[in-house]
Amino acid sequence: MASTPEEEAPNKIDTLEAVIAKEFSYIHGEVVEEDEEEQSEPEDGNNNQDPEKDLQQLSGTIGAILNDEKMPYTTTTVEERTEYYAPQSNTVQLEMPDMETSYLKTLGGIMKIVCIALCLLTFLCVLIGGPGYYSGAGWATFVSTVGLSITTLLLFLYVFKVVDSVPQINWIICEMVYTFIWTIFFFIAGSVLAVASVQYAQTAGWAIAAFFALAAMCAYGFDCYLKFLQWKHNEVATGRGKAFFQPSSV
Repeated sequence: MASTPEEEAPNKIDTLEAVIAKEFSYIHGEVVEEDEEEQSEPEDGNNNQDPEKDLQQLSGTIGAILNDEKMPYTTTTVEERTEYYAPQSNTVQLEMPDMETSYLKTLGGIMKIVCIALCLLTFLCVLIGGPGYYSGAGWATFVSTVGLSITTLLLFLYVFKVVDSVPQINWIICEMVYTFIWTIFFFIAGSVLAVASVQYAQTAGWAIAAFFALAAMCAYGFDCYLKFLQWKHNEVATGRGKAFFQPSSV
């Protein structure tokens, strides 16, 4: 039967003690008689051994025995690394855009203000100038309200320099197309309101609305012409511009 580790441990300890005792006996000149062959060896050779050499031999023997006693083991090296990251902020900072009021003094800004005023006046005159069941009044209301909204939006985009921040959009062509379409729309609306003011009674307000609608047609047409000139000269839309009315220096 195979011996267990508990049974082998005392045998190994006895062997280690016997070796140590044997080596010390050589150092002190005492020879241990283990068998008959060792008795026949001359004692002078053992007595003349160098003690330092015996100590080295003893340490080597003990080291060899102890090495036999060592069990296999695995060495694990753990490397600790600390990494620092810059803190990332998830907050969103909102900055108010710069307001360029000087655009209101340019020719383009003045034309937008004129168009806004004429759209508003046309809408109010249609609203209070006659009965609402007439289909021509509905068309004039649509043209004036949509024109008022789009032109006001464009004015704010220029004043707050949004057009400068988004140069990818060709603002001049977009405005030229828009003003050309609304020139035609206001011509139709003004013509319809003028005819309706003659045919129906108590529609004097529509006659005034027709006047403002035709005036808006002229304003949008002139603005379209200005945008055409800018496109022809390869100009870029900007919220900055030269004032149209400049004070004369004395």
